[in-house]
Amino acid sequence: DIDKCHDYIRNGESYELCLTNSFTATTTPSSTPPSPFHLYSILREKNPAPFSSFFQLPSVTICCSSPERFLSLSSTTTSTTTPTIVTSQPIKGTLPRIGFNDNIQRAKLSACQKNRAENLMIVDLLRNDLGRVCQAGSVSVPKCMAIETFATVHQMVSTVTGALEEGTTAVDVVKACFPGGSMTGAPKIRSCELLRDMEERMTTKRGGGGGSGDGRRGVYSGALGWMGMTGGGMDLNIVIRTVVLTPEKEKGTTGGRGSFWRVSVGAGGAITALSDAEDEWEEVLLKGRAVMEAVREWDGRKFY
Repeated sequence: DIDKCHDYIRNGESYELCLTNSFTATTTPSSTPPSPFHLYSILREKNPAPFSSFFQLPSVTICCSSPERFLSLSSTTTSTTTPTIVTSQPIKGTLPRIGFNDNIQRAKLSACQKNRAENLMIVDLLRNDLGRVCQAGSVSVPKCMAIETFATVHQMVSTVTGALEEGTTAVDVVKACFPGGSMTGAPKIRSCELLRDMEERMTTKRGGGGGSGDGRRGVYSGALGWMGMTGGGMDLNIVIRTVVLTPEKEKGTTGGRGSFWRVSVGAGGAITALSDAEDEWEEVLLKGRAVMEAVREWDGRKFY
């Protein structure tokens, strides 16, 4: 579908499409399935990241090691004249760390025309999103295409900020900006429509296994974090580098016997006119590698 993305871009349907895939597995059926928090601990060790999170509900568990901030709000001060500042830090552009050549990799990423183009397009998209809820003239880009280094990769990160209009709430900001532009492409609405159709077809071809089984991403590429009950504070990540666990039970078993986890790991990359299909697939594998290695250590299972 990378070729299909190029067709859409050549035809003017989109400038950039963040095409994603999912890797799935199941744990060994057991009366005592492995602990999700143990998996999260392994993930934190293998892929430490500033916006990691663990979230468990009866129907789903999220083990997240995200390096990306979606939105944050500074807490409201006691001053009535100080505006609340909203910040977004989109990531676009990734290269692996390779030991003794690390500085060369950083320089290579910084100079890459394709990565700079895809990062700039998402910065412009976020400036537009934040402009819907910020004071006129207050949206700025204090850092553009900075290179940040994490445990396994270098990333190109920009910072977009703005001063909120008076009376604007955290919920208003999320409504204006969700889903995160770094996971959609630009323009956002049309890109989402195209991606939904392509990812639905991809799931059908391989017989299911996506975030929700029908080509929808589910939790992956959404946002996870907190909102303050008072004061207006908020900090949300983009749900990437994440394992989503769904509890299942073998047919014909009763009680806790035959219980297992269905495991899903999403990964993707931005397709632009300059994208090479082989390079994009290597980037998908790079982004998913540390997460899938954590799952293998946790339960010894392979992905399909």
